[in-house]
Amino acid sequence: MWRATAFGKGGALRKGIGGVKQDHPASEATLKQIIERKCVKAWAAIRLSPMTWGSWSLLILIWGGALLAAVYLRNAAIKDAETDIRNMTRVIAAESEVVFRDTETILLATRHIIESDNGFELAKAEQLLTSRQALAPYLHSVSIVDAEGRFRYLNNFPQPADDHTVTTREWFASTRDTPTRDLIISPPMKSSFSPGSWLIPLSLRLENPDHSFRGAVMAALDPAFFMALFRDLDLVSGSAVTLLRRDSMVLSRNPFDETLLGKRLLNGHISRMLQSNKVAVSRNISVVTGDARVLGGRVLDSFPVFVAISMPEAAILTVWRAQMILIIAATLIISLLLLVVMYQSDQTARLDAKSEAMQSLIDASPRSLATLRRSAEGPFVIDAANSHFADLFGRSLPDILDQPLRPLLEGASSSPLPHSIDDPKGVRCEIILDTPHGPTETQLLFTPVEGKNAPPGSILVTTLDMAARRSAALRESERHLFEALGRMAGQIAHEINNVLQPILSHASLALHAAPDNEQAATHLHEIQKGVRAGREIVRSVLTLAGNKTVSREQRSVEEELRGALDLIRPTVPDRITLDTDLHATGWRAPLASGEMFQILSNLVRNAIDAIEGSGTIRIELTPCEIDLIESVVLGLSPGNHVQLLVIDTGAGMEREIVLRALDPFFTTKPFGKGVGLGLSTVQSIVASFEGSISLSSTLGKGTSIRILFPSEKSLC
Repeated sequence: MWRATAFGKGGALRKGIGGVKQDHPASEATLKQIIERKCVKAWAAIRLSPMTWGSWSLLILIWGGALLAAVYLRNAAIKDAETDIRNMTRVIAAESEVVFRDTETILLATRHIIESDNGFELAKAEQLLTSRQALAPYLHSVSIVDAEGRFRYLNNFPQPADDHTVTTREWFASTRDTPTRDLIISPPMKSSFSPGSWLIPLSLRLENPDHSFRGAVMAALDPAFFMALFRDLDLVSGSAVTLLRRDSMVLSRNPFDETLLGKRLLNGHISRMLQSNKVAVSRNISVVTGDARVLGGRVLDSFPVFVAISMPEAAILTVWRAQMILIIAATLIISLLLLVVMYQSDQTARLDAKSEAMQSLIDASPRSLATLRRSAEGPFVIDAANSHFADLFGRSLPDILDQPLRPLLEGASSSPLPHSIDDPKGVRCEIILDTPHGPTETQLLFTPVEGKNAPPGSILVTTLDMAARRSAALRESERHLFEALGRMAGQIAHEINNVLQPILSHASLALHAAPDNEQAATHLHEIQKGVRAGREIVRSVLTLAGNKTVSREQRSVEEELRGALDLIRPTVPDRITLDTDLHATGWRAPLASGEMFQILSNLVRNAIDAIEGSGTIRIELTPCEIDLIESVVLGLSPGNHVQLLVIDTGAGMEREIVLRALDPFFTTKPFGKGVGLGLSTVQSIVASFEGSISLSSTLGKGTSIRILFPSEKSLC
């Protein structure tokens, strides 16, 4: 495998070893690809049908309503829980108020009896306590102690020994050290006489006539009574009811938690709110359990005690979650039904939009175009067409729509028609149509239009006037041939001018050397006259061949290549397949008018000559980026370029031929088949816009020619 490369201004030649890609996939650039690309933009702006708009609006309303219902029901569940807490704290506070008031009454009566006697006459007090004990199930015990903390009376239990004192008990110390006659509520304590039992001590101070401390009377409330009272409430799972002193000390709690009894919950939200309010309800994080709860509390009317209830939000919202499952299920079912309706409506709208877009493109085309669809009976009928297509049959456009194509073709041509036109690879045939303008050699291309951007099941029909195309291609080829001959003549004229210049100079020197020889002078003047005339002729040829100003401008490389392909394709023999793969939309390069045709026609003509029998010519166009290292090798500026590859499956070339292929006037073709200016002309054009051309070939497999165009991406 051998490769030759020319690049930069002047087309400097580089030689080296390289390769050529084999087994290129077949791909043909047809009008189908153009239509598909244009349809992308047209179908991207499809307007939704009124049914689809209405369905989307209804769907949004349904989900919005479901969301509002969820918020409303959730807030309603929380509000109901707050109301329940207010009502239950009112009931519990009233019950607790009765307990504390009755206990205080018993203690006050007992204190009155004791203080009425100078000593501890306990008979009347014992009679009173015995009669009231049966009516107060919340009382665990009532005791009377003197100033030294010794028991003088203890009901429900045997009388303790004299050395058993309560001086270490917190309730006794608070009663002794607090000069108040009011009821004192002390922290819960464990009973000395009932192991494992907790008591809530309520005490009153006993005083002598001089107001000195005489002792105390204490009633022990059973926390189990309050726990039983709390358990009777209809609360959600995980709820808690607590009896607390005003300073947030826990007196009783359900569910029972021994670690909390006597503990002050100083950071409790309800405790802080009840400092300035009699009743409070809020939603917050519990300081005990750490979860989100609805909290509520109420202060007793006559005692420094309040009750608090907390309900976990998760349990409160159990019913709400069940409701939400039903609402979401119903909403999803309705949404699925609406989505089905929207999908069907949208599909209909898209098909209509695609048909409109296809018809608009067909109507705007200067070519004869039509699309076919398979009818219910089986044959393909004309689904859409333009007036040019109808003119081929001498009929109006409405007359051919929805009509089978085959009878129309059979009526207008005696040429054989293809048996099937729905081949996925497309079908091509050439026939002679009897048009109103006379017999016309026409090529019919049947190309399936498939993909997400095309209406399904369609076939695109395009027609080409082969005679007109061949004539145009021939004229263009002759024009470029004449241009090449002009450049060749210019080169020859330049060499002749180099020969004439010394003749003129030596004739002038001879005149000065022999001024007296009239006969010699006459001949020398004739020589000068003839040489000057020859120089004028040479100058004219040079002006015609080499001094023409080329106007360059930024042009779309892909559009220029497609235009050249349209002219070249009819000249390709049927034995050769011309494949294209163009992916450089929007890339522009500095090109003069007709240069792309000149490049491509020379390359394709060489490829045709290199292929004996059937073969393939593949043309690829892709953007690429040349890095710094490759730019040094190729003699190009680094950056964006567009790469053109022309690959054939011909005979290939040997190394010596590859190295000389770009030389002017070098050819291996037989006499009369070429003069060796094709590749040198391409090289000259590529060098003029500072591009690069390289060849690689494998003997017996084919040749690949690579051209790089300095390019930039168009912003529009």
